[in-house]
Amino acid sequence: MGLKKLKRNQKGFTLIEIIVVLAILAILIAVAIPTMNGILNDAKEKVVLADARAAYIAYVLKSTDSGTVGLEDITEYIGKASTDDVAIAIAPETGTLTDFYYRDKRLKENKYVHIPLNGTAVILESLPTTATPLS
Repeated sequence: MGLKKLKRNQKGFTLIEIIVVLAILAILIAVAIPTMNGILNDAKEKVVLADARAAYIAYVLKSTDSGTVGLEDITEYIGKASTDDVAIAIAPETGTLTDFYYRDKRLKENKYVHIPLNGTAVILESLPTTATPLS
């Protein structure tokens, strides 16, 4: 009788209980990781869109000041390193800017933010052939 009483008073978890808890944690982690990756990618794209808009505004301001704009002029205005790429598309008949393209190397892929003069910014998979990179 002393042995049975001793076993009933032991505190702790059984092996089955620990395995069930670990399985539940594994399922929660498997669901959370893809969700967090999606949230982080969305946040990164929003930052890049904001940087692209700042680069576009810098381009417009600098082009109204001096007429010719280089990549260093834009990076001077927005205070970033010149590791980002900027390209523009100009209408051949009028010589005016029609589209602005910006690539931030934080996206890892070769994606460009396209800012048309009469629309909203979107992310493109590659730079169109009509765009001319700034140097």
